[in-house]
This record gives sequence, C-alpha cells and structure tokens, in this order.
Amino acid sequence: MAEDPLADLFELVEKAAELARAALQVEIEGVARAREQRVAGATVRQVVDGLLARGLPEARREAQRAFGEYQRSLRVVRASYVRVLVDECGLTLTAVSELLGLSRQVVSRLYRPDPGGQRPEMGPKVP
Repeated sequence: MAEDPLADLFELVEKAAELARAALQVEIEGVARAREQRVAGATVRQVVDGLLARGLPEARREAQRAFGEYQRSLRVVRASYVRVLVDECGLTLTAVSELLGLSRQVVSRLYRPDPGGQRPEMGPKVP
C-alpha cells in the first residue's frame, strides 16, 4: 500500500468493491439461469431446486455481506477525508457539507470518532 493513509483507505474501498462485484456476479448468473429455466418451461419447483443446488441462497447472503462491507469501507474513507478537509485544509463543517452535498449533521457525525473509541482510520475489514 501507499504511504498515504487516505490512499490506503481508497485501496481498501476498491478491494471491498471488487469482492462485492464478484459476489453479485454469482447472484446475477444464478438468477439468469433460473430465468432461462423458467422460459424453457421448467416448473417453479424445478427452478427452486436448481437455485438451491447452485447455492443461490448462500450466494445471496454473501452478496449482502460483501456489499455491507463495501458500504462500511465507504463510510470509513468518507469520515477520513472529512477530517482531513477540516483538520488539514482548514474548512469548516459547513463548508465541507456544502462541498460534499451532505447535511451539516452528517458531516459532524463523520468528523467525530466512533463512540466505541475506534477511529475510522483503522480501516475496513477487507482481506
């Protein structure tokens, strides 16, 4: 990773997005196959059996988990660059909210560290 912590966070967001895309692709392919079966005349039971045999319920759960991790990584990076804009660039919270098109309350929440004491700079849990 780069020596810039924010660049490192962007890299983690990119990895999380790739994992989410891969998980969604499995789901897309499974649903497309189910549609093809149905168009070809398969019964609902046959389509459902096919979905289960191909592990689509687990694929759906994995897609949800991966997308949730992607969203979490976005929140972490957004909180980090809000802090940089305020602390290093000297912008006010109001100026940051106008720049990013977010409410001042959201920017204020992003600027504060987590109540649990974990700073967003710790980054997302992406392999």
